Amino acid sequence: MLNFIVNKGLCLNFQAEGAENLERKPLPPHHNKLLNYVLCIYIIKSIKDKQLYIGYTNNLLRRIKEHNSKLNISTKSRTPFKLVYYEAYHSRQDATKRESNLKLHAKALAQLTRRIRNSVAS
Repeated sequence: MLNFIVNKGLCLNFQAEGAENLERKPLPPHHNKLLNYVLCIYIIKSIKDKQLYIGYTNNLLRRIKEHNSKLNISTKSRTPFKLVYYEAYHSRQDATKRESNLKLHAKALAQLTRRIRNSVAS
């Protein structure tokens, strides 16, 4: 079981088998209210071509299922995907700024990739 700790003390648990098996474990009721305000930037890795994709969403589980169901034009030829990393934010502005930073600045992505190299390598 993988345990991802995200900003503001929120915790989501995902199955380690791959993105198609993602399930969120039940959280205490007070967490469900907080999750409505969380935006995630995420990195998924194509199992087919080993390339990374960076995006952001307000519903991480739904978004990964969309990628694996070929509902995203830019990734449908590269399925299946697995989640390798995400960060959560309460501010849309912070989330989009971080996504842009990772997409547009190779140094930022390289630094993050070095930090999570074991997750990206698998």
